[in-house]
Amino acid sequence: MAHDDPLQSLQASPLLSMLQQPAVNMVELASIPIAPEIFAGQQLAQQFRWEVDQRQAFDDYCRWYEAIALQNQQEMTSMANDLDVLSWFRWRR
Repeated sequence: MAHDDPLQSLQASPLLSMLQQPAVNMVELASIPIAPEIFAGQQLAQQFRWEVDQRQAFDDYCRWYEAIALQNQQEMTSMANDLDVLSWFRWRR
C-alpha cells in the first residue's frame, strides 16, 4: 500500500484512530481503585533484582580485596629482601 502523500498514508494507518481518541481525564484515572496485588509481582521482581545486584557488588568487592591482599603480600615479600636503609641513619645505643 504505497502512498505518495504522507497525509494520505497517515489517514489509512491505524495510528490516526489512536491519535483521534479523546485524552484521558486524569481525575477519572485517579479515582480508579488500584489493588496492591497488581504491583506485587513487580515489587517482588525489583526486590529480587536489588538482592542480585547487592550480591554481585559484594562478590566483586571480595575479588578486588583478595587481589589487593595478594599484591600486598607480594610487595611485602619483595620489601623483606631489600636493604634496611633506615638502619644507617639510626643512632646506635
